[in-house]
Amino acid sequence: MQYISRYQSPFGGILLACDDQGLTGLWFDHEKYYALNLDPRHMEKDTAILQETRRWLDIYFDGTDPDFFPPLHMSAVGHNEISIIVPCHRVVGKSGSLTGYAGGIDKKSALLKLEGAFQDSFFVPKYSTAP
Repeated sequence: MQYISRYQSPFGGILLACDDQGLTGLWFDHEKYYALNLDPRHMEKDTAILQETRRWLDIYFDGTDPDFFPPLHMSAVGHNEISIIVPCHRVVGKSGSLTGYAGGIDKKSALLKLEGAFQDSFFVPKYSTAP
């Protein structure tokens, strides 16, 4: 069984999902792969795992590097189901191209700026795979 909860970040709404073992999904509203692999029989329930994830996100969005991780239950799928915590937004092309983030280039840029990792040489490519 999967359980869901919502989180309001400075960059928009986020859907959180977990099972009894750990976090299984974290998606920005309207992202390309929103709720991919979410069990259709999920239930809204505030579990300890979701509470710990919201605490991690509060610390992260406050500009601090959390010194812990919520329990994660990852599977080998083609897309990162646990964005931000598993920081795929940090992947930047060799040329500085900001591409390939399902949450959107605007959120990728904002997350990099929040982390102090954004560089002036980064750019949005003319043709991008991200929304």
